[in-house]
Amino acid sequence: GEKRIKIRLSLQYLIKEEGIKVDDGEIQGEFEQIKAMYPPKEFDEGKMKNQLANRIALRKLFERVLAN
Repeated sequence: GEKRIKIRLSLQYLIKEEGIKVDDGEIQGEFEQIKAMYPPKEFDEGKMKNQLANRIALRKLFERVLAN
């Protein structure tokens, strides 16, 4: 558990230091992709917003790191 927390905090620090931002349009696009992959059911977009923002930010961080 402690190791996972340290990794998460380190990644959040790097995202902040790199100035990586996620806009609402990116979150909405990711949400629409998820909805399209799963059988029709209700999704709580509000609950998923932070998770999707984190997923997108991590993807951007990894893309930036791997590009260098």
